[in-house]
Amino acid sequence: MPHAGCRSIADICNRRFAATRKVTVGKTFVHQTLQRHDYEIQVLRRRLKHAKPINVPRNLIWEWISPARPTVRGVFIRCSACWITA
Repeated sequence: MPHAGCRSIADICNRRFAATRKVTVGKTFVHQTLQRHDYEIQVLRRRLKHAKPINVPRNLIWEWISPARPTVRGVFIRCSACWITA
């Protein structure tokens, strides 16, 4: 929610926690909290922006044989097969 305003953050918190915790927050409280923790928020955003990507397994390539192949007489027969190559 980097571009969310105080009203939308307050609405989201109220929808999520008001029923269970019986407490709501207002726009002023959200604004004051954001001001109080401004530097920490900037550090976390910078850390997320420059984070090293996680290692993902090697991409698998799916190959597909054409759905119809001609026979010796020129008649097309339907066949389908796919396999994975690494």
